[in-house]
Amino acid sequence: NYLQYSDLAEEDLARGLERFPNSCELHAFAGFMATERGENKVALDYMRQALSRATDDKDISRMWGYIGDIYHEQGNNRAAFKAYERALEQNPNNSSVLNNYAYFSAIAGGDLDRAEEMARRATAITKGNSTFIDTLAWVLHLKGEDKEAKTLMRQALSLDGQKDVDLLTHYGDILWSLGETFMAETYWQKAVEMGYDPQLMQQHINELKNK
Repeated sequence: NYLQYSDLAEEDLARGLERFPNSCELHAFAGFMATERGENKVALDYMRQALSRATDDKDISRMWGYIGDIYHEQGNNRAAFKAYERALEQNPNNSSVLNNYAYFSAIAGGDLDRAEEMARRATAITKGNSTFIDTLAWVLHLKGEDKEAKTLMRQALSLDGQKDVDLLTHYGDILWSLGETFMAETYWQKAVEMGYDPQLMQQHINELKNK
């Protein structure tokens, strides 16, 4: 699968599931492959099968987290957030779930204080993760705390090597909120150069300028 030999990967996976029908990991991997094909309903079924085969609290938490991610991809945040709650009941220190729950709930207009708490826990548990730091910075930005958000985004960009277009865009937005318009446009342009759709970027910039 890593080498993008999808047909061979599917064959190996089918053989694996036949020989090890009670494997949590194989069912979860089948779910991941289904999401890559855009088959979220199939992926959800595989993840539920993986969940039924999980015995360790941390594995159960991971499976609930994956289920939450799939629900989010389907646009069902209510179900996603319930799944994340189940995940955290099993393992309160699941940093991936804490991060995703914090980010998705924040951008959906949820409780920003709770989102901040979860994001801070995620960055404390898993140090040096640029995505998690970006989440915390973005939650702070939504709360109007742009100075701290800027400091955190600089850390995230340094760790990432300025390769992630979403991080570059977020940093540009935070700079814009601080009145650093020239630098904001510089980072937005860099995001476009790194692959961000230029039309979507222009639409995004226009929306910010019209606020």
